[in-house]
Amino acid sequence: MGLIAFFAMFGVYIKERSVPVLFVISGAVWLAVLVRQILLLLVHISSFPAIIMLYSMPVYSLLLIASLMSLYLLIAFIYAYFAEMHATGNSLISKY
Repeated sequence: MGLIAFFAMFGVYIKERSVPVLFVISGAVWLAVLVRQILLLLVHISSFPAIIMLYSMPVYSLLLIASLMSLYLLIAFIYAYFAEMHATGNSLISKY
């Protein structure tokens, strides 16, 4: 769910052409998760069985951090969007 939120916010921030620092940090943590898993896969292929829970444990904390940051960014964006809509007097119902 956090990865879906990350890509949703990626599309929003590309459209707005402004990227908050928390989004960049979240992207770096997602990248760290990917790199860690690729390295474990390469070690598993070339040397010894490395895809076991013992070697994958640092990824779990990174996944939690990245998912929570991505979900926070999505919720903050949705809150700001509806707060702006309420402040301007626009509503979703009047548009249709």
